[in-house]
Amino acid sequence: MQRLVLIAVLTVFAVCAVTPAGAQPDKTTFAAQGEKLYKAGKFKQAVAALDTAIEMDRNYAVAYQLRGLSWLELQELDKAIADFDKCLALKPGDVGALLGRSLAWDEKGEHDRSIADCNELLRTNPKLLPALINRACAWRAKWEFDKALADFDEALRLDPQNADLYVSRGEVWNDKHEYDRALADCDNAMRLNPNCIRVLLCRGDAFTGKKDYDRAIADFDRYIEAVPGYAVAYHDRGAAWKHKKNYEKATNDYRQALKLDHKYALAFNDTAWLLATCPDEHYRNGKVAVASATRACELTGNKYWGYLDTLAAAYAEAGDFQKAVEYQTRAIDLAPTEEYKQDCRTRLELYRQNKPCRAESK
Repeated sequence: MQRLVLIAVLTVFAVCAVTPAGAQPDKTTFAAQGEKLYKAGKFKQAVAALDTAIEMDRNYAVAYQLRGLSWLELQELDKAIADFDKCLALKPGDVGALLGRSLAWDEKGEHDRSIADCNELLRTNPKLLPALINRACAWRAKWEFDKALADFDEALRLDPQNADLYVSRGEVWNDKHEYDRALADCDNAMRLNPNCIRVLLCRGDAFTGKKDYDRAIADFDRYIEAVPGYAVAYHDRGAAWKHKKNYEKATNDYRQALKLDHKYALAFNDTAWLLATCPDEHYRNGKVAVASATRACELTGNKYWGYLDTLAAAYAEAGDFQKAVEYQTRAIDLAPTEEYKQDCRTRLELYRQNKPCRAESK
């Protein structure tokens, strides 16, 4: 799932002073250099500069915060959390460190800990927009869509001219399959910012949900033309092609998504689902489906029911119905709603009868 990029907001809480010309470099010099490198997107160099600042002063809270942000961008999540922890030990309640740590927890799938950090911030400042947005994203990751909507509603009340917030709320409406409301939020985003590229993905997903696949593909095409290196756009277009039963184009788009992002769990999952369940036997491959679904599960700590469900389908296609039953049972245990559990039980009965699943989508 796409989330708002909030890192740029965090640096306002970690501004370092500039050393006067001719002065001897000190910890502030290297911290300022690290901040400058961070803002330029040179995260490894930023870490090196901040290492020097910390070596000069092991109790320099702002340097730990900035280095934590740099580790976060480098996806070194444990290192980021360690630095945020150190910053907070030195400076309890530091806003930037709490915001950064909430993002890191969310990226690690520790959504409750992310929410706890946001709650701490919002107790002090109920109108802190980045904390509301972080918490909304964490609620969304937990499939607590109504709570996510409540936070986005409050964020929009505080910042009603923010087009990105409308897109983010629209994405949650898509999650709830309320596609007309998603499209209404997309319209608001375009009204506020006609050049908002993000809206094309949200609107494309809404059109896919409404089975208007040609309009969905048109939006994804426009997004890819503007941002050719974004894996999500290829994945989402692939999903629309799959629904149009153009499995060749779907496969190509999924492959491109994984080429762009080797850790894209959803693309591994949806590739596996197509390979395991495609109505056209030409595109089915149980062995490759198992490998792809296994990778999706590994990337999410074997905790997400939907990917375990796909792994079960992959094993069924490969003829290992014992494994299919094992993983389908685990998927049922983890599924968040009775509707999803019942859907999984339907497939479980197939596997118990040594039958594979045949479906176009879940």
